[in-house]
Amino acid sequence: MTLVILALILVAAPATFAGINALDRRGWDDLIATGCANPADPATSGDGVCVGVLRIPALGDDWAVPIINGGGATGAVWVDGTTVPGEIGNFVLAGRRVGGGHPFRGVETLNSGDQVIVETATAVLTYVVDLAPRDVTVTEYDSWVLDPVPGAQDRVPQQALLTLLLRQDLWPTRDRSVGIAVLASSVAK
Repeated sequence: MTLVILALILVAAPATFAGINALDRRGWDDLIATGCANPADPATSGDGVCVGVLRIPALGDDWAVPIINGGGATGAVWVDGTTVPGEIGNFVLAGRRVGGGHPFRGVETLNSGDQVIVETATAVLTYVVDLAPRDVTVTEYDSWVLDPVPGAQDRVPQQALLTLLLRQDLWPTRDRSVGIAVLASSVAK
């Protein structure tokens, strides 16, 4: 009987989890199809507003996630207090690998040199991964990753960076993987 219950849990849990992720992703396709082009200036948008689309070609041609301003939302969440996409400084996106629609599923496999594309209402920004997410682990309390120059709080930023902050483990832990990319190009729409 114990084996039957265990088998049911092992079969039902992934299906339930997939259903929850599908619910968390509902509406993403519409946001992505419109390019999340709500505000012309992401800096003036309110919490929960889609301000762009994140695309990572190395994860597939159809890999796309809405970028949401502020917390409490599913998608790639633009961390409050960090730089506007494309500007000098550190633009930080946080997301889950699993749960919440699993917006950062696969991001931990990025390599140096991979492209990360951020599309806003006004520009298409191409960042190139400099530090792969699997190479740096921090805890959820390590705030240096949010600095304008990560790890150098007192330094004046000289380039536009994108930091990807994702839960490292499949099960909730305090560990986070950190990937850092450098802006390579910006094309106005």
